[in-house]
Amino acid sequence: MEEMLISIRGTSLFEERSHKINHGSDLLQFIHTSREDGHFNDVMICVDGKNIPASKMVLSCFSKYFHKMFTTEMKEKYKDCVEVNGVDVESMNNLVQFMYTGEISINIDSVCYLLAVTDYLQMQSVKQLCIQYLMDATSPQNCFTIQVLAERFNIPVLSENNNKFIIKNYPQVICNDHFKGQSKEVATLFLQETHKQVSSDLVYTAVMNWVKFDLASNESYLEELIKFVDFHEMSPQMLTDVVSIEPLLRKSDADVDKTLKVFAYQMKNMISPGSIFLFGGTSINNFILYSGECYVTSLNKWMIVASMNDRKSSFALVSLEGKTYFIVVLVQLKKSDPLYTDRVYSLSGGVSPSVVRCNPTLGVWENVAPMQIARIFFAAVVLKKAIYALGKVEVL
Repeated sequence: MEEMLISIRGTSLFEERSHKINHGSDLLQFIHTSREDGHFNDVMICVDGKNIPASKMVLSCFSKYFHKMFTTEMKEKYKDCVEVNGVDVESMNNLVQFMYTGEISINIDSVCYLLAVTDYLQMQSVKQLCIQYLMDATSPQNCFTIQVLAERFNIPVLSENNNKFIIKNYPQVICNDHFKGQSKEVATLFLQETHKQVSSDLVYTAVMNWVKFDLASNESYLEELIKFVDFHEMSPQMLTDVVSIEPLLRKSDADVDKTLKVFAYQMKNMISPGSIFLFGGTSINNFILYSGECYVTSLNKWMIVASMNDRKSSFALVSLEGKTYFIVVLVQLKKSDPLYTDRVYSLSGGVSPSVVRCNPTLGVWENVAPMQIARIFFAAVVLKKAIYALGKVEVL
């Protein structure tokens, strides 16, 4: 110890230095090697009948579950072997390895289970890694599953991130089978939480995608889900190209009238006085099935405004006060005819021509009082806000 008597005290004015060395890597290496060599292991973790050697101090450092077990008066505190339920051997061994090495692998197949285990063992560091992995891996194919995880394990940051992803990628989400296959309860909650954050066009698309994915089971819910759609906020293109020709809406007794009225409201603002209406049809067995289209100058496109499914023979066409009138003779079909319908009239003995009026803003035909005299060949003109039918009276 004679060397300790040697000193350079008082020989220099050089300032004092303080040092702090991170022992973490050396400590981890030491305890990992010691565990591998069987040193300082004072407990066995028993999982499914298999033992995993470890140190109570190391386990307590990284897991609040084990910290409570070994620092409170629980019976496990004094045991050399403690049993852990609800965890598989591989996951438990990987987590113990993480405690001794600081390394762990997370993939798309293991992340959900690993999140559940780390939540149970209260290993916040690994749980946070799982949360970040899920946030980075969110896709239209898994966002609903991730939402379930966020709610089950009470992770607000994951839920918030997932909601932002859904809104940002709404078109892709609602077109994915992962959304379409959700239960009615999940679909309802989804629409309830998102319908005010995206366009009405997208909400309508989401509703119809879900309903049509399993039409037999979901059609009865259309009336309930369509209430999330604000038709007044829909684009004219969507109303004309999609909504106006959707047969499911017309089958919905409670909402079809509302839908058509809103459609009329939009059409009034869209169809200008200079729009062009075209009516015509296809000849079948010498009779004609008529439909109507309108060229909307503001959109530079044609759209269907009305259709007539019954066969007609003679007809006349006039326009009065913004409405188009068809004066037609409807044809009785045989029940064997595939186009047979109970709505038409017989020609037997002559028929008074029916008068129907096309209401372009509603996209439907409206019945008007039939003419009093039966006739086949005739023409019609408008004079001083009245319609005149001129021609030969003929009874077949």
